[in-house]
Amino acid sequence: FDLARQIKSISPSVPVALLAWETRLEVKDITRHDMQVFDRIFVWQGDFRIFLAIVKYFEDRFNIDNDTRVVGVQSIILIEDEPRYYSSFLPVVYKEVVEHTTRLFSESVNQAQRQLRMRARPKIILCSTYEEAWQYFETYSTHILGVITDIEFPRLGRLDKNAGFVFF
Repeated sequence: FDLARQIKSISPSVPVALLAWETRLEVKDITRHDMQVFDRIFVWQGDFRIFLAIVKYFEDRFNIDNDTRVVGVQSIILIEDEPRYYSSFLPVVYKEVVEHTTRLFSESVNQAQRQLRMRARPKIILCSTYEEAWQYFETYSTHILGVITDIEFPRLGRLDKNAGFVFF
């Protein structure tokens, strides 16, 4: 926690993620601390692809506005508030998106074209509250490819058992 605070005090725009162990108890224990210093909490469940998913998560957050405005890149909104759940399926979603994007390449494209097309892959926007998801939906509504959502997540400051239905 101290190292994360130091990083944020020196450079507030640098993203800081917390990778916690898989047990629920430990995740609840860490949430007693000041979590404002972390941009997102992820949970290690033995899948090494979580590291790539963390990097892609931050890349997508930083690049969505420019890539949507300039290139017209589409996005998928993923709504889930529980770190252990989004930590388990976010690597799978990224893997599928990358695989589908690479299938679109012809073998005749060069490496520079391949990298440019990979940058134009759909962005995955992970949201934890109704309001956050709705803000992204309104901002990028003409470029939303789809929405993957939980049913129960925070809405209007409290846990809403029907937030997913209300969002749709």
